[in-house]
This record gives sequence, C-alpha cells and structure tokens, in this order.
Amino acid sequence: MNLEMVSTFLASFLIWFMFAGLLVLWIFRKGLRTYQVLHILTVIFIVFLITDVIKGTIPANRPFVTDGIDPLTITIPKDNSFPSAHAAIAFSLTFGIYKHNKKYGMIFLLPATLVGVGRIISYVHAPVDVVGGILVALLVVVLLGHRRLLKVFDRPWITS
Repeated sequence: MNLEMVSTFLASFLIWFMFAGLLVLWIFRKGLRTYQVLHILTVIFIVFLITDVIKGTIPANRPFVTDGIDPLTITIPKDNSFPSAHAAIAFSLTFGIYKHNKKYGMIFLLPATLVGVGRIISYVHAPVDVVGGILVALLVVVLLGHRRLLKVFDRPWITS
C-alpha cells in the first residue's frame, strides 16, 4: 500500500467508518442512547451548514490549485478551502460522542485527527483549514451541548 492510497483513504473514506462506528455504538447500545445520537447528528448538520456558509464568504484556494498538484481524493473539490468541512464533521462527531460518553469520544479522537491529516496530505486543505474546521465543531458542540438544550432530544417519543 502506497502513500497515495493511504492519504485517499484518510481523506475520503475514514469519515464514513466513523459514522459506521456511531451507528454501532447506538444499535448495540454501547454507550449512546437514541436522543444522544439525534443530538450528535443535529450538531453535525449545523456544523455542515456553518462551514458551507463560511466557505461561501471567505475566498481561500485549495493547495492543489495553488501548487498545481492533483488532489489525492476521490472527488475534486470545487469550493473554497476554509474551513475544512470534513475535519469539522469528523470532530463534531467526536466531540458529540465525547459529550455523552468520554471513553468512546477519546477513541474517536484518533480517526478524526487522521481525517484532518488526510485532508492536508491529499492537497485539498492547508493546516489552517483543518484547525478552522475543528474550531467550528468545538464551538457548535459547546453551544448545543447545554444540559437544558439536550433535554429537547430526550423525549418519550424519541427514546421509546
């Protein structure tokens, strides 16, 4: 296996394995209840929307564009680089799980970090893009992680 294949996996596919991990934690009742998973998915959706808005307002060329290098991803991104939506989503998934289950959240920290690194070594993001995505994720998880707000997701029609 060469570096190109590894970076393509990290940049394009690892995030889907993280979502599969969330599904496993929920289905097999390994520390996450239905309302917690709904909270995490809501956070991820809001993070995606915020990163999309920021990308539309802050012009930032991707490294493969400025350096004239082919990106090592399955698809070729056409939008602005800042912030990294992949990193934001991977870390919002991780921080969301951590909010509800610290043990599993710590486990998800490694793949989230590898997604960010993969986006950099695949020439689709600069380090500042990944850090920006992490900060967006952290901000949204903190703002939407208040105990009173979490009660919105803990309703009988959701948890039964």
